[in-house]
Formats: sequence, C-alpha cells, structure tokens
Amino acid sequence: METLSLNGIYDLASSDGYICAAAVPGSDFGAMIASGVIKDPLNVSSQAEFDSIAVPVSNHNHFFSRSFFLDENQLSSTNIRLVCEKIDTLCVCLINGKRAFESKNAYVPVDVDVKHLLHIGENSICFEISSAVEYIQRRQKQAPLPKNPNGLDGAAYLRKPACHFGWDWGPCVPYKYIGNVELQFFRNRIENIRISQFHQNGVVELTVKADNCLKRKLITPQGELLEFSGDSISIDNPVLWYCRDLIGKNPELYTLILENDEQMIEKRIGLRDIILDQSQDDFGSNFRFVINGRHVFAKGANLVPFSAIPDNYDEKTIDYYLDLAVKSNFNCIRVWGGADYASEYLLNRCDELGILVWQDFCFACLMYPFYEEDFRQNVLEEAEANVLRMEIHSSLALWCGNNELEAMYSWLPRNTKLVKSYIDFFYHDLPNHINKLISVKYIPTSPVGSAPFEENSADHVGDTHMWNVWHGLKPLNYYQKRYTRFLSEFGLESLPSMKAISSFVPFNQRDLSSEAFMSHQKCTGGNAKMLFYLRERFYDPVVFDYLPYMTGIVQSECVQYAAEHFRGNKGRCNGALFWQFNDVWNCPSWSAVDHEGVPKAIMYKARTFFAPVAVIYYDGKFTAVNDTVNDIDLTIEFCINGKNHNYDCHLKADSVKVLFERRLKKGDVIRVSWLDHSFITDNVSQLAPAHFTVSRGKDYLKIKSDVYAKNVFVDSDSIADDNYFSLLPGEERLIRFSSDIKEYRIICENN
Repeated sequence: METLSLNGIYDLASSDGYICAAAVPGSDFGAMIASGVIKDPLNVSSQAEFDSIAVPVSNHNHFFSRSFFLDENQLSSTNIRLVCEKIDTLCVCLINGKRAFESKNAYVPVDVDVKHLLHIGENSICFEISSAVEYIQRRQKQAPLPKNPNGLDGAAYLRKPACHFGWDWGPCVPYKYIGNVELQFFRNRIENIRISQFHQNGVVELTVKADNCLKRKLITPQGELLEFSGDSISIDNPVLWYCRDLIGKNPELYTLILENDEQMIEKRIGLRDIILDQSQDDFGSNFRFVINGRHVFAKGANLVPFSAIPDNYDEKTIDYYLDLAVKSNFNCIRVWGGADYASEYLLNRCDELGILVWQDFCFACLMYPFYEEDFRQNVLEEAEANVLRMEIHSSLALWCGNNELEAMYSWLPRNTKLVKSYIDFFYHDLPNHINKLISVKYIPTSPVGSAPFEENSADHVGDTHMWNVWHGLKPLNYYQKRYTRFLSEFGLESLPSMKAISSFVPFNQRDLSSEAFMSHQKCTGGNAKMLFYLRERFYDPVVFDYLPYMTGIVQSECVQYAAEHFRGNKGRCNGALFWQFNDVWNCPSWSAVDHEGVPKAIMYKARTFFAPVAVIYYDGKFTAVNDTVNDIDLTIEFCINGKNHNYDCHLKADSVKVLFERRLKKGDVIRVSWLDHSFITDNVSQLAPAHFTVSRGKDYLKIKSDVYAKNVFVDSDSIADDNYFSLLPGEERLIRFSSDIKEYRIICENN
C-alpha cells in the first residue's frame, strides 16, 4: 500500500486573512506562538493578559490549507482514502474546493474516500475548523445544561476534551488541532483488526480477525515463528504478560504479523487473561485486578494531558514520564475522562513496560445531552472506534464509562431527562454497544457504587475518590480510618519547582496572593488549603523559595500515609492511584511532576512506598508487603538510634506480614533497609542544624551530614536520580544528575 503524507507546513488563516505558517501535526495556538504572532499564554502573569491572547484565538474560525501533487500512477489506484488521525474538532475539509468530509468529534479519526475529488498534478486541501467556544455558547443559550464547575458552560455539547475549556488545575485553551494526515492508495487494505485470547490449562487459543488479511504469523519472544491455521493458533506453554511489579521486570511480547499482497502490519502483543474481580467477600464487593490468576494491588496515578497546548509535547515526552513512572514503581495509570483516549504510542510503551491502563471514556464532571439522538449516535461511534483500536493492547485493564458524573450530580432529580438519559446511556446503551468488542471489564462510572447514584463513596463496594483530605480539610491520618476496596483518586496540592514558578511569576510578585500567582491557581481556596496542611506540619516559611519544598513534603506524606495504609490492608484494599501524575501548565496543583518535567518529592518517595516488596511503618507497626508472584526470603536491616539489628523473614507471594509493633519514643531515629530500598522514620521534635560536606563532579554530588538530616533536597538546574532523602550522621549519599550541574543548593528540614 502506498501512502502520501500530507503533514508539513500549511497556511493558517482566519476570515481576516493570512496569519502565519502552521505545522501539521499541530494547533492554531502552537503555530501562532512559534511564528511570534502571539505570546505564549501559558507563561503570562495575569488573567487579563491571558484572556487578551487566548480568547481571540479561541473565538475565531481558522483555515489550514496547502497544496500537494499526484501523478497518474497514484490516481489510477483502485482506492484513494484520506486518513486523518485526529481533527479537533468542528471541521469541514475541502479538496480542490469540494467537500471531502465534515467532522464533529475530536475522538474519532477520519477515513474517507476522496478519489473522485482528486486530479493529476497540483491539488489543494483546506481544513476549516470552527470555534468550539462559539458553538458551545450558542448551544448553551438555546438549551442550558447544568453549570460547569470547572470551566466554560455548555462544554458537554461538544465532543472535545472537557479540560480544554478550563479545570481546577488548568487554563481555558480550546485549541484547534490537526493530527497526522495522509492519503492511502490501495486495492485491498488490512483493517478492522480484532484479537481475542482464551486461556485454559496452560494453553492460549489466540484468534486474530482482520478484513483483507491473507496471512497471519506469530513470532515468540524467543524468536520462534508460529503459523496460524485460519484465524487461530494454539500456543502451548505461553510466555504470559504481567504488570511489571509482579515479575520484577518488563514483560515479554509476541510479534504478530498480518499480510496481504500489498501491505504488512506488525503488532506487538502480550498474552494475558485479565479480569476485574467484583465478587462478594467478607468486606462487601471486591474491586481487584487479577492477571493470569494473580492478584494485583494497583499503584500509580491519574494522567492528564501533557500540556494545554499539544505542540509542546511529543513521543519523547511520553517516554520521559513513563520512565519516571517505572522508577517510582507504578504498575497502573488511569487515563482520566476529562481529556483524551490513550494514544497508540502511550499504549505501546505501557505494553512494553508492564503498566496497566485504566481508560475512562471521555466524559467528566458534566451532564451530557444523551437524550439528543445525534449526540448519542456520535458518542457510540466514538466508543466503538476507540475500543477497536485499544483492545489490541495487553496493557488495557479496564473501561470506565465516565469520571464523577454520579458523584457530582446526585442532587439532580431522578425523573429529569438528563438523569434518565444518563442512566440509559452508561448502564444500557454504551455497554450493550461495546459488549461484543471488549475483552476487559466495563464499569459505568468512577467512583462506582452498588447501583446508579447509590453508594458512590462507600468503602464496601466499588472504587473511591477520597477527597475528605484536601477538599474536606480532614487531617492526613484520616485515611487510616477508611478501608475502601480501591482508591482511584486522592491527593494534595503543592507548588511546582521554582523553575516553573519563575516562568509566570516576576520576582517582585513572589507571593501566594499576588496577581501573577493567582492567575495560575485555578482551585478555589487552593492556597488557603495548602497553607492549612503546611501549618499542620511546618512553621510558615520566612522565604518564599522554600514553599515548593515544604508543600511538596506535605503532599508526599499525604500520599504515603494513604498508600501504606491501604497496602497494609492488601486484599481488602486493592489499589491506590493518586491524583495526579502531571501538569498541563506551570501552576500549583496535585501533580507529582510539574510542567517543566521536574519531579516533586512524591515521585522520589514512591520508589519506596510503591516498591513491589516493601517495608512500611504505620499505626505503630512495621509491616512487610510482597506484591510479586514469588515467595521471598528477606533480610531487613534496622538501625535504631545508631544500633544495627537484622530481621529475617519469609514472605509468601501476594502477602502482607506484620513484623513487629513498636511505637516511636521521643528522640527515636530508625532507618529501615531492604533489597535496594530504605527509609528513615523518627520522633524528633527539634532537629539540630545540619552541616554538609559535599564532593562534586560534573554530573554528581556526594553529600554527607554531621547530624541526622531530614528530607534532604538538592535543588539544581538538572534532574537528580535521588532526592528528598534523609541521612544519618556521617552517612554519605551519591546523587547523579541527568546533565552536568552548574548550580545547586541543599535544603533540609533541619535548616
């Protein structure tokens, strides 16, 4: 099959005329920033300046156009189809001045016949993308939906990521975007690929269906070539796919090859059987992932877009964040429903790395007009397209209908058409439509209860979004009073790095209440809540520059307290996915990594409290947890107030074992070490000033303290491989950096 890429440089225009050159893939905002037509609105220092840039761009219709050439041989092809990976959102496409297609869903790729519109020689293509803001405002005026608590009203009318219209961690940037574009020339194209697996008695029956596929081959991880018999193949003694923490390494993948006379498609797949166990037990209804018969305690975070402007990230960005996830012992990422479906690249990498993907359908925190038949059919087409694309991936673990619609709109009367159509869609229409297409479990909403709008916050059933800490101002130890079956959202806000803050806060506005800072704080009462929790742990800082460090420590302890409590009750509790992994711009938020890519304390500390084999201390008990599929003999080293003790124990696979109880006495400092992990816990109320001895190389530091130094943070112009650690007196720590370090400073709680 021949292809002709139509990516490249387009002319970007509005009804007022030519604006600038625009790269495709790319957005209108990205093009105008790159060309110097507008400032980058993500880095301005007031809401008024942001609006003066973003609102005009958002409100205009924009035209992306270019020419391309075809020869006689290309035009003689039996089929010529225009394939657009993504169009966001309201688009009419013209080829040589004639309509090729109209799209109104950012989540559905375009694949249309255009042969009749083309000719030999020069051709033109134009994507006319209308203002999403104008559309939702018009629809909202005609028939108002409930107010949007996070952004522009009426956003639910358009199949575009809800967070583009603003959220409590992000700005309103409803950009217009075109993804990869190409023409495909062919007689018969392989399409509609579907894979199913049946596991029984150590044998996997793999069935691969695909239109226009003449030959199927499978290459094992060891390189052995296996031939199909028709659509199916039986695999004896298969190498099974597991999430990474169960087996301590990346899983192995098979290579599937599909061929016909003019095309070859290669997919890497994992063989696995995954279920969501919701059976009844002594504590209620379970909520637990099971892979190949092995229980999984899900550890990870919720993913939002990597930037509010898509031109700011690429595949290298995804690699960077997934590398951080692996280092922090994530085994699961929830792709949140207020954004987009996971990209093919993200899914491929999760397949390779052994990271489970929980995918929300793209509905979040709004009530949608499912009573409109055109809207309902549009979203069913969207669901089918993404299910067919994503079901191939071994990392896919769960389909979830929406994020928080029931939790947020339980106050609506049940007899309204909004609520009735909601229940019909998520409990009947959607699951019935995808039932024969999916191999993993579907749940209608998160948090999910026992029935529509029932028990969404209960501990004995479903998953929980536990915002009693933060929004409810409960203390951090509140988590230890709860025994949810699966914690899928929880967390605390913190400040980003000073590098991030400096991008939008001038030096003379380094104050939480300044206009510049408040223009990026989108959570109502967010600063007051951050200070509330900070004051529970620290004194108010004298220097503003210490705030990112201090709020980061408090945030990490919040997540650690919850994760360790729920891991200690593994079996009753089966997951801890904190909110949130990343940021869309530089701002105070719940993120673990800021928009500059700088990891906060939580990412470093998760390496220990999310470790597959972990020792945790909570409620006065030292407890060992083994999430792996293997029994392990473990030696744990305790250094208690300078005296060393070894503790040997046998941990069964998938188990929790209380080692011993010891309440911390005043002045206690206890270091716990096992495998390649360690942590220090203490009951020291007055820390002595710490003096550090530092040996420096181009890309490393060796640090030693004369006293017990708590939560040592090396702040530098490079990313440290270790940070936010504690040191015993005389203990030396080697820290390596991602590049040569020019400047650094050392901060710790002592000083």
